Amino acid sequence: MDKVVIKHKISSEKNAAEYIVDRKIEDGCVEFIYLPDFEITGDEFVFFPACCYDGNRFKSLKKEYPPMFDETEVSVDMPVTVTDIIRLNEDGSGRIEVTTGDVSVPCVGLFSARVKKAVLLFALQ
Repeated sequence: MDKVVIKHKISSEKNAAEYIVDRKIEDGCVEFIYLPDFEITGDEFVFFPACCYDGNRFKSLKKEYPPMFDETEVSVDMPVTVTDIIRLNEDGSGRIEVTTGDVSVPCVGLFSARVKKAVLLFALQ
C-alpha cells in the first residue's frame, strides 16, 4: 500500500494555507479532497484559469476549426455564445474533467459570493 503524507503549514499570508501531499504514484492518479471553511451550496463560481469560468454555461455552437460564426448566427442582442469548448450545460448540469495541462496555471478556484470567500487550489504539473 502506498504511504500518503499530508503536511499542513500556514503561510505568512493572512488566511492562507498550504497543503503538501507526498505519495508514491503508481496508478498515475492522486485524489485529494478539500472542504473549504464555508458551506457549499452549488451557487459558487468555479473556474479553471484560461479554460473554464463558471462552467462556461453559455449557448454553444458546434464549429469546425477555425471556428467562425456566419451572418445568420450573430446579432447585436445575442446571448453569450461559445463554440464547442469544454463546458457544463446551460442549466449547470454535467461534468468537467481537465488535466493540469489544460489550464494556464495548474489551479482550480471556487468563489462564494454569499460568504464573500474564495479558495484557490494549486497542483504541481
